[in-house]
Amino acid sequence: MDITPVQSVQSTVTNTQNDQLFESDVADQLDTFLTLLTAQIQNQDPLAPMESTDFVGQLATFSGLEQQVQGNQYLQQMTSLMDTFLGVIASDWMGQTVAIESSFVPFEGEPITYTADIPDNIGQAVFSVRDRDGDMIYSTLIDPEAENWSWNGEAKDGSQVTNDVYQVSIELYEGGNLIGSFAPQLITQVTEVAVENGKLRLGLGNHLTEFAENVQKM
Repeated sequence: MDITPVQSVQSTVTNTQNDQLFESDVADQLDTFLTLLTAQIQNQDPLAPMESTDFVGQLATFSGLEQQVQGNQYLQQMTSLMDTFLGVIASDWMGQTVAIESSFVPFEGEPITYTADIPDNIGQAVFSVRDRDGDMIYSTLIDPEAENWSWNGEAKDGSQVTNDVYQVSIELYEGGNLIGSFAPQLITQVTEVAVENGKLRLGLGNHLTEFAENVQKM
């Protein structure tokens, strides 16, 4: 799965301000319309009064403007309720320890902890780390029954790798033959919560972000 590098995502009041401006503009149009319609009725020629069809058309225009104002107010209420609802959910995520499937991870000198669901009948499971060029820099056998394990940035020659983005995977072997591989789950914490396109996007440790629906609480 592709992981989006962290970017600061902040909610703004722009939409609310635009809605308020729109509502004010429509309300002003409604007031103007009522004023003009009243003046037209009061000042119409008694010998040539307004046709009933014209009056119905004017009322239809009035009804349309009124519905615009009411509709916009309803949308504002719905938006407010949705923001409140998402805020409650967001507070529940902050600081939580979570697991996120990730093929790439930025290493910054601190141990990185992983977990994975490894089949019980597999011969061997190997945790491997590759650099940007795809070269293997570290690998180790892992215990399928272990809940999690960590990589502290050690290379296969015992040296310490530099801070960079690395590719990680779980490779499955049977009889010495590679039969498949998959991305492990990085164990990290939620450090930021924001709303993006109506969904919660979580800011995580190691400069990663992901939608809440793709993250598992530990």
